[in-house]
Amino acid sequence: MANAGNSGEPNDVIANVDGIRAEQIAAADGLPSAARFTVPLDGVVDAAWQESFYTLQWHSLDAFYYQLEDDRRGISFACGESEGPERAPELLAALEDFLVAVNRAAAVRRGGGTPPEFAAGLLSLRLEAAAPRHSTGSTST
Repeated sequence: MANAGNSGEPNDVIANVDGIRAEQIAAADGLPSAARFTVPLDGVVDAAWQESFYTLQWHSLDAFYYQLEDDRRGISFACGESEGPERAPELLAALEDFLVAVNRAAAVRRGGGTPPEFAAGLLSLRLEAAAPRHSTGSTST
């Protein structure tokens, strides 16, 4: 899938997974090495989208893996040496789900949605995050 994170709205911001870049981050200051991945975003990151990104991120511990790049053209995340690069596909799939929630929340903000509607979006995100994922790769214990 080349682009993911689409909730069906015309102003959706989506991840261009075909454009993902990886770089190795060297160990420093007692921290282990890591692999940093940057996923380009397609679409316009407006104020409503950016506010929704940070609000939803604040309410989801898992979303703190993701950093909106300063130029707002990509999202980056890192997999530490202890996690291994095998975690990247899992984090990418979770990012795609997170972008759907951000797009929904941004649409509510643009439409003048009330706080209860936005709170319902947070509840939806939590329920989706709690749902079991179907893995396409092998599992290990």
